[in-house]
Amino acid sequence: VVYFDPGRRFAGGEYERAFKRLTGIDVPKAMIYYALTGTYPTETEMFEKDSFLLNGKTTIRLQINVRAGMVASDEGFDTILEMPEVEYVALYHAPGSEISATGNTHQRYAHIIVVADDSEKLKDAIYQVYDKIRVFDCNGDNMIVSLFDPELV
Repeated sequence: VVYFDPGRRFAGGEYERAFKRLTGIDVPKAMIYYALTGTYPTETEMFEKDSFLLNGKTTIRLQINVRAGMVASDEGFDTILEMPEVEYVALYHAPGSEISATGNTHQRYAHIIVVADDSEKLKDAIYQVYDKIRVFDCNGDNMIVSLFDPELV
């Protein structure tokens, strides 16, 4: 098994947290083991036959992008952490941040890892997340743009 890419990098976005919970495979531990020994862990319990299928679960990493402007406030990012489907929330900016129109990852306000039992539950969870989160500018307008269409799940 070669992890993720030829450079043996982490997938990014804290996804290894969800991966460990869903499969039991601790990717950081495996990477450290490889760095120290030059071989991958070979314990049979570490690699279940269908672990790449996430043990039947389905997941998505939602990118929360914002338009340019000054962030006055945000809401809902702490609330969604209470949802059983939300695995992790990473905030890249906070109220007071000036967001420039860079067209790159600097306009990403947050990312959210969502895990559900199936596609329908994942779709429902995405709708719930989108219903709760807001990023407001100084005029009280929501700055969030380019949301993923849950119907594509």
